[in-house]
Amino acid sequence: MREPTEEEGLPKPFYRDGWTRQQRPIARALWHFHLALTDPYAPSLDGSDLTAYFTAERDRVLDAEALKVVPSDVAQDAYAGCAEGRIPIELLAAQVAASETFSRPARFADSREVKAFVRQWAGSHARALAHLARATGSWQLRFADEMATGLFWVGRLMTLKDDLARDRLFIPLADLEQHGVPLEQLRAGRVDENMKRLLWKQTIRAKNAFAHCEQLANEVPSRQANALKRWWLGGLEILNEIQRRKFDLWSEPIELSLRYRLQVRFQARFGRTTFRA
Repeated sequence: MREPTEEEGLPKPFYRDGWTRQQRPIARALWHFHLALTDPYAPSLDGSDLTAYFTAERDRVLDAEALKVVPSDVAQDAYAGCAEGRIPIELLAAQVAASETFSRPARFADSREVKAFVRQWAGSHARALAHLARATGSWQLRFADEMATGLFWVGRLMTLKDDLARDRLFIPLADLEQHGVPLEQLRAGRVDENMKRLLWKQTIRAKNAFAHCEQLANEVPSRQANALKRWWLGGLEILNEIQRRKFDLWSEPIELSLRYRLQVRFQARFGRTTFRA
């Protein structure tokens, strides 16, 4: 099974950690499918024709048929993983529908639009992993949605520069207008007070989501709970690092120093997992 090549800078929670030997290949197959959809194959279409193409691909998933949008081996491994792990295949179909966003310039008018996308895209993937962990209660899946939302925003801030280079903007246009930050300033990485307020607002989106899923660690077996705590705390520490850098997301990659990585691991194992504003 090939390693993922897309979105390498993004967090990949539960790709390797938190699983039994039997579960690990399924989790990786789900991740390969999800990552492949960040660069989906799509013909030269636009508007309603492009949407119709992705709708047809979504419907093929529901019948476990071969896809065009991702390599056939990636799709077949994901289908097999869903069958073995008792994961609803509809969660793969939802991601295919959402991946239309990656086939064109990505823009979202307001927070409602981007929230709907995040729930369909990242939330469906998180729910698939939650099913693998046997966390299938409605309240547990809502926690998974929030965890996915928090990590989505962490990832998007970490790779904002690269996203913009690919003509993808996940920050709502209404936020840019509210804070007086033109798209050209974002692309150039000219950080001023307006830019700091704009990016701070996105870190708050992530922190609020993390606050709403804190109890998820109490809902899964200890193996998954330990991994979840590391990702939860690690996501929060990345947000703190962004603030320590005064929201400069352009000069160098956002990553944690050895000191902070060790701090996250120590707190996840021995500390009490609590939300820090």
